[in-house]
Amino acid sequence: MIEENYTPDELKDILKQTHYHLGRVLYQGGLDFDQAVSELEQAVRMDPDNIAALYHLGQAIREQVERSTLKRAEDVLRTYLLRGAPLGNEDQVREFLGSREKSWVK
Repeated sequence: MIEENYTPDELKDILKQTHYHLGRVLYQGGLDFDQAVSELEQAVRMDPDNIAALYHLGQAIREQVERSTLKRAEDVLRTYLLRGAPLGNEDQVREFLGSREKSWVK
C-alpha cells in the first residue's frame, strides 16, 4: 500500500514508468520476451511519446519473433536429421544448428 498521498496524475506517471522499466528489464535480461512486449505495449499506450519505450518495444518484438521462429526452424531441422536427412544438406543443417547453439550461449 502506498503510504504517501499522490495525486491521480502522479500515480499514473508512476504506473507508466513501472510498465516501462519492468518491460525493459524483462527484455534486456532475456527473462521473458512475451511479458516484456506486454509491459512495453502498456507503457506506450499510456505514453505514446515515450521514445525509449518505443525503442525497447521494437527490440523486444524483434527478439520475440526471432527466437520463436528460429526455435521452430531448429526443431523441424532436428527432426529432418533424425529421419536421416534424405534430401541431403546434412552438413549445412548441422552447421546452422551449431551456430544457433553458440548464439544462445552469449
